[in-house]
Amino acid sequence: ELRIVKEYRDHVLLKEKGGKELIHEYYDIAPTIVTRINKRKERKEVYQNIYDEYLYPCIRHIEKKEYSQCKIIYVKMVKKLFFFYHILLTGVGLMIQKQHPGMIVWKFLNRKKKEIGIQ
Repeated sequence: ELRIVKEYRDHVLLKEKGGKELIHEYYDIAPTIVTRINKRKERKEVYQNIYDEYLYPCIRHIEKKEYSQCKIIYVKMVKKLFFFYHILLTGVGLMIQKQHPGMIVWKFLNRKKKEIGIQ
């Protein structure tokens, strides 16, 4: 399965508009995300959830050559992981405002910041 995802990344996503940036964005934040997940006692469940919710469906779409569907799932995964394991736990809020100006995102971010004690 890892081979399928790597082939998709290198031969399809990389060639799409914005694909290169998306890949770089993920690899910029991935080490931080993995470190933070690994510090959680429920890390096995977190990884299983990532596989079940994002990777497995994406792999099925790749196998059917439904690349745009996989990209949608991939983008959702990157954004979710970015929010939960990078932005919220480090308190970097201005970047979110520039990338996602929607009020729903801001309300969510502000609520989470208060929960973890970031002003």
